[in-house]
Formats: sequence, C-alpha cells, structure tokens
Amino acid sequence: MSRVICISGFDPASRDLANQQPPEVEVFAINNHRAYMTVDPARIYQIHPRDWKSNQGMPAGTYGRGPGYVETLAAETCPVYMQALDERVPNAQIFPAQELIDYFGRRYFTSTPAWMVAHALYEHDKAKSKKGKIAAIKMFGITLSTTHEYFGQRPCLEYWIGQAEGRGIKFEIPDMSTLMKGVLYPYAELGGDMQNLRQMSQERVHTWRQKNMEERDAALAMTAVNSTLQTLIQAFESTEGRAIDLLATAQRAKATAQQYLNAGNISHASFREAQDALLRLGGSDLPPSDTPPLDIQEAHNLGNIPVAFVNEEEEEGETITSNSDEPIPVEVVG
Repeated sequence: MSRVICISGFDPASRDLANQQPPEVEVFAINNHRAYMTVDPARIYQIHPRDWKSNQGMPAGTYGRGPGYVETLAAETCPVYMQALDERVPNAQIFPAQELIDYFGRRYFTSTPAWMVAHALYEHDKAKSKKGKIAAIKMFGITLSTTHEYFGQRPCLEYWIGQAEGRGIKFEIPDMSTLMKGVLYPYAELGGDMQNLRQMSQERVHTWRQKNMEERDAALAMTAVNSTLQTLIQAFESTEGRAIDLLATAQRAKATAQQYLNAGNISHASFREAQDALLRLGGSDLPPSDTPPLDIQEAHNLGNIPVAFVNEEEEEGETITSNSDEPIPVEVVG
C-alpha cells in the first residue's frame, strides 16, 4: 500500500483536520504542534537555528518557541528533523538540506513546508517498492496569506506542490486555504478564486482580531489578580507565612500575565499582516476601535511588562482601504 502523508501547520482555519486522519496516514508536524495536535506525529520538523529569534526577546536555545518547547520535543518518540543534533532531544536527526539541494538542483526553499514537501518527494523518488511510494499528500493548517508569506513563501510552496502533482501524487488542499488559488486570467467569465480569497482573508482578520482580544482580556485579568495579591501581601506582612504564600501566587499570576502578553503581541502582529493581505486583495477593514491599547500603567504592578497590543497611531473610525474599485467591507467584530 502506498504512503499517504499529512503535513500540518499552525493556521487555525484547518489545522484540526490533522487530528481527524486515519491511523495509516503519516502526520508530519511543524513547530508548536502540541498546541493543537492530539494525534502522535510520524515525524516533526524543527529546522530553525537553536537561538532563532533570541534577538527579538525569545529565550536562547528554544528555537524561537519559548520555555517548555524543547521539553515537548524531547518527549516525542518520533524522529525530529533539525539543523543540528540537540543533546536535549533524544530523537533528533539531521535534516538533509544539502542532499535535497544537490538532488533537485534547486536552491529554492523559502519555508519549512517547502522543505517538507521536497523531503517527501525525495523519499518517493528513491523508494524501490510501491510501499515506499507516495500516493497522496494532504496539507492542513498552512495558508500563507499574510503579506510576508504571500510574497515570500507561497510561490515556492506552490512550486513544490506542482512538483508533487507532476509525479502523479494527489495533493489535497482544503477549501479554506489560499494555496493554489488566484485570478483566472484572462477568462473572467469562467470565474476565479479572487472573491474566495477575499472572503478567506476576511475570516483570517476576524480570527486573529478575536484571538488578540481574548489574550488582552486574559492578560489584564492576571494583572488584576497580581495587583490584588500585592495589596493583600502588604496587609499581611506581619504574618510572614501567609505573606509568603500570597507572594508565590502573585508570582504565578505575573508569569501567566506575561505569557498572555507575549501571545497577544504575536496575535496582534498576525492580525495586522492579515489585514494588510486583505487590502492587497482589494478588500477593506476598520481598525478595532473597541480594542484600545493595553494600559501599561494599570499593569505596572506586574513589573517589566514591555508592550501594548494595538498600534497607538490607529484612530477610532479610521478606515483602512485599498485602491481597488471594488473594496470588500469587513465586519468589525467586538
């Protein structure tokens, strides 16, 4: 029986489909897969440098993924493909990047999913029996619709999808993905995917806006808990044992709030990129006037909390639009 592979990314629109695959499907995971993945992957790809994003505030040695990530990789029993072996990850294997470049004669890999597809095709080509050949590749949780992804990563991934289809491999892409969709030039009367692309971008803007607001609310709630506990600590400072217990709880609240703040900064950046992608497709959107900047003064009791979520240059009621003759309005969701 030929192989069926499922490559699963992190985009919430379709990533959960990976959890619904039958046992015979080999699930290939990327990065923070355990944030949503309930099945055991057949392999994991973490091909970023060990200290990736450490210059952007992420802890060194975590591959740009934060505390606890390496421990998650270490607990997996499947192969973990990496740039270099990591003594903390028992199942780490060297990813054969140069071997793939030499075999395909191309130095065209602009994302982890592109490398993953090429790796699968390499195994397909080298297989000596039908059992080792690949019949189908499914791709979930990978949309590449933000500005950086759309222009820097999507064309490359679509090239490798074409390489797979040229080998007779069926490539399954969910309808909610923007991959392999575009204008049907110049046959407008035959229809195309531009309207669908706009709709998907609208939904992506909504998803990231909602996620950002939820993480803001959670951070502020933990800030309030910490502030209350600090007040109680002062009230009970004469009762040393009780004050120590409260201090430990306050520190946990502070750490939790910091996690939500970090997540909120990431989701806000994703929201703005999704917004920008929508504009480039001829849509329009309103900034979330009901999502004011996080009041850092209110959160000051937490200590060194660094960043507000929302661009303070945005003004209530400001309309972001494109030069398209047919802008598509986006509902502002509270």
